[in-house]
Amino acid sequence: MGRNGGAWGSCGAGTGGGPRAGRCTAYVATALGALLAALVLALTTAPALAAGPVRAEALRRASLPSLQSADAGALLAVLRFLRDTPGQEALGIAYAAAYLRAADAQRIDAEPFDALGTMAERLALRASGAAGTATAAAAAQIDVVGAYGVRFVTTEREGHPQLCYDGEAFKRVLTLRPGPEAQARAVLALTRPDCVDPLLTPAARVALDAWRADLLDLPWPRGYDALPALVKNRLHLRRAGLWAARAHQFSRLNRPVPAAAERALAELASVNKAGFTDLDHAEYAEAAIRVGAVRWAAVPQLRLQTTSAVATTPTGMIDASAHGLRLVVRAGAEAGQSCVQLLAAEGRSAPSSHGSNDIAAPRLLAERCTFGTIWPRSLAVRPAGDALVLAVQPRDGWSELWVFRPDSGAGARPPAGAQAPAWRIDVLPPAAVALR
Repeated sequence: MGRNGGAWGSCGAGTGGGPRAGRCTAYVATALGALLAALVLALTTAPALAAGPVRAEALRRASLPSLQSADAGALLAVLRFLRDTPGQEALGIAYAAAYLRAADAQRIDAEPFDALGTMAERLALRASGAAGTATAAAAAQIDVVGAYGVRFVTTEREGHPQLCYDGEAFKRVLTLRPGPEAQARAVLALTRPDCVDPLLTPAARVALDAWRADLLDLPWPRGYDALPALVKNRLHLRRAGLWAARAHQFSRLNRPVPAAAERALAELASVNKAGFTDLDHAEYAEAAIRVGAVRWAAVPQLRLQTTSAVATTPTGMIDASAHGLRLVVRAGAEAGQSCVQLLAAEGRSAPSSHGSNDIAAPRLLAERCTFGTIWPRSLAVRPAGDALVLAVQPRDGWSELWVFRPDSGAGARPPAGAQAPAWRIDVLPPAAVALR
């Protein structure tokens, strides 16, 4: 009683408004609400208590007024309004559920599912944003829409949790003959690279990317040309990044790579960056990095032989014969491993003691092995012949340079009986390449 009296006393003492007045108002409202709830509970339970126990068969389930097909038009109008109203996603999804319940089955098309998926995806983006009240409100709405069967998945991206809509509504959109823009929204939502689980096994990732590629190549029965230029650019960007990833996958599966790499280059070349948003610029940079890592697979072989005097033999060796060097790519000791050997070509041995120039077997100058993809067509030889550069791709979207150069002589002593390599191999990751 002392605490309550103190609270009421402080409310009475405050006459100037401000924070104290706000606390008093909240306290009075809470007290009155609790009193009203207790009164309603007493009035509703008194008859039941007076009547005594009630038989189970006498109970009946209370239900809300049933929705009629005549209400579908009004519900759809509200749904269209809420679809483009940020912050009202939970209410909009509730109206989508009400419309799907009220409308006749033969009248339901792709529009309500498109609206539902759009609001669910926007809600996931808000919940994955910066911390604050907006994120807390979005998390509360996610709990609400879960009652309507809307599901989300959580992945990790750049060390932060990423909340993604599972796309069930967009999958239904693609089965209901949608318009061009609705189909584009569904395809782009279902093929988001930032919502791919990074913990997928390689086999599962290959299957997922094949499904995503099929979605992006679906026919457009309602007209592809009717799409806005910005939407077309986003489709080209998504295809470019995806086909670059598939080119790397094909290289690991010993499948033909040039067609996938050429497709990635063609899609990236079709992008018009005019009118991009900030998010589009970020996806363009990521797609360009992915395509740049596999572009060597699309380099015509005749052009490579003409410009750099490097030839590919049927055994897979790259022969820099103009400088007496030969680069050999062979299988490693372990499954999936490849090794690069730099050899001194035949005929480069020093004159013998009796004055004749003996033709020695190729001598190993340097060797390095990797589980990544080696792009032999990327080999570039310095005009003086004292340095070579080779592109190697350890993983999707990551390419590094192997620089072959003569060893200056510094380093540890080789084991007894072993010949010291005359060259060394320096590995330059993308960050180091950018700084040079």
